Amino acid sequence: MKNMKMISVIMPAFNAEKYIGRSVESILNQSYKDFELLVVDDGSIDATKNIVEEIVGSDHRVRIVDNVFSKGASGARNTGIMEAKGGWIAFLDCDDLWYVDTLLQRANAVKKYPKCDVFTSDYNIWFPEDSDLEFSISSHNDVWKKYFSKSNIDGKFLLMYKPIEAFIESTLTHTSVIMVRSDLLRTLGGFDESLNTYEDVLLWLKISAYSQCMVYIPFVGSRYRQRLGSLTHSGKPQTKDAPLVFRKLLNDPAFGAYRELLKKNIIHHLNLNTYWYRNNGFKFEAIKSAVAGVFAGPFNRTSLKNLLASLFLR
Repeated sequence: MKNMKMISVIMPAFNAEKYIGRSVESILNQSYKDFELLVVDDGSIDATKNIVEEIVGSDHRVRIVDNVFSKGASGARNTGIMEAKGGWIAFLDCDDLWYVDTLLQRANAVKKYPKCDVFTSDYNIWFPEDSDLEFSISSHNDVWKKYFSKSNIDGKFLLMYKPIEAFIESTLTHTSVIMVRSDLLRTLGGFDESLNTYEDVLLWLKISAYSQCMVYIPFVGSRYRQRLGSLTHSGKPQTKDAPLVFRKLLNDPAFGAYRELLKKNIIHHLNLNTYWYRNNGFKFEAIKSAVAGVFAGPFNRTSLKNLLASLFLR
């Protein structure tokens, strides 16, 4: 396709023998064919690597890359970013799925808007272990509804220029549906490997500030699997690292006009973490989080109430 460089698809994999075959198949069956798939094995000890190696033997577009030692999902994605040969980079986790026209939709959008460097779309949240329940994020998340409902109804692309405030409100993309020009990803340094959670949110927030133009495609691009045992169900608050993410952005000059909004988010997520710790019986962690909330917002009533509740209640 004219003006469209090859897409590199990066899939981090760790002990994913149960899911990875179907996930890879959803990529190889794409109607758009000009891509490479890099599966980054992050030290799997099950049959994950054997499954992928068998696929490599039958499809030249697939490469397997080994991390010398386990680096987690962010480190595996960064390894893929360094190894990628394409002008564009997309991601799919080893238990999620793409629809057959996901890459074609992005390729067509690049052809229409060649000066833009980020493309994203709607995606489905999928609960295969719960009656196969499935719904789109844009029908579920109020912020997505606010920004994307008209585009979804009209079926027209939506161009976004520096949508920083919108992304602080809710990061309006997801790993399974974003596609970024590879040189922009490398300039921003990829994913922050010091974070266990919210590392993707940090990168998407940076992209909202440093991209030239973002395009929302009114198309459901992926099925994001929710399952027991995944990182999102690891027994820790899903927003655990969110306060650290917003603190990191306080020092980024691109977010200088949004410092007060970032501070509000720090307090808000510290309070969310405190609620989670307290409600799940982690008293010491609740107190630490509550104290941090009070320091971040000394006059915030919710933070003060949280501290008192953490000290004197269960």
